[in-house]
Amino acid sequence: MIIHDFTLPKGRQPKHSFQLTPHQKMLLMPVGDIHAFSDGWPQQRFQDHIQWGVDRGAYFLGMGEYLDFTSATQRTIMADLRESQRIHIDRMVRAEVERLAKLIAPSKGQWLGLLEGHHYHQFVDGTTSDQYLCQLLKAPFLGTSTLMSVRLENPNRPSHTRPEVLVFAHHGAARGGARKQGGKLHRLEDLLTWVEADIYLMGHDHSKVNAPMDRLYRTVSGHLYHRTKIMARTGGFMVGWEGKRPHPLTIQAAESRGSYVEQGAMGPAALGGPVFSIGYKRILRAGHPEIVVPDLHYSV
Repeated sequence: MIIHDFTLPKGRQPKHSFQLTPHQKMLLMPVGDIHAFSDGWPQQRFQDHIQWGVDRGAYFLGMGEYLDFTSATQRTIMADLRESQRIHIDRMVRAEVERLAKLIAPSKGQWLGLLEGHHYHQFVDGTTSDQYLCQLLKAPFLGTSTLMSVRLENPNRPSHTRPEVLVFAHHGAARGGARKQGGKLHRLEDLLTWVEADIYLMGHDHSKVNAPMDRLYRTVSGHLYHRTKIMARTGGFMVGWEGKRPHPLTIQAAESRGSYVEQGAMGPAALGGPVFSIGYKRILRAGHPEIVVPDLHYSV
């Protein structure tokens, strides 16, 4: 797990305001399961989504699956190719990564980091297409999962008064998955039993289902308060169903087949991703020390 810290810079003014709460200090937009340049990929919608966040001063978190390329099994097969063949493929993949980075160039420098998904290409030198995208976007590579501290004020303040939000993010499991929306949160709710965080994020299944859950706390002096935790699946940009007219019978049958989503009779995904408003609020009660807790809201 990658341990990462982010401290919110001061004095940053967005082009447009998007205020979900008076306590808001920043916007966080997890973006994953992009599957760029796949059949029917909604390029303009994806670019508009990123530009919306850029204009409002949001910070992005990559959730994996940036290109629609090789899976683990396919990477094993490609490992047996001659080095010269692999270098040739490397060049083609780098060009695709550069093409994606160019589309979202306005967001450069605004990524808290990028997680690794299941679909990526490993270059001959051992680095991957996900790492190359990180280089182009000036973002840290977060590997399989991260437990990130988002610090909204000076990190040198005493810890009991420091407004800090913990974000746990994982691309998602390659096996298993619920068909109903409520079931898609089961794996995330399990995380609450062994990972202490405020926001729990997971991609992979292309859904945007989410839920808040409050937990009760007691201070040493006997003051009760609650703290909101949010679980969310982070959506995607892969179009599963695409309308086609009948092809002539002389055209290859593959031209008339649907995607793996259609072939598996799966439902279409809700395209896009959630937006999180992150802030903090101070709780003052007579006879008790001040308590600072995250103020979290989201929009889908």
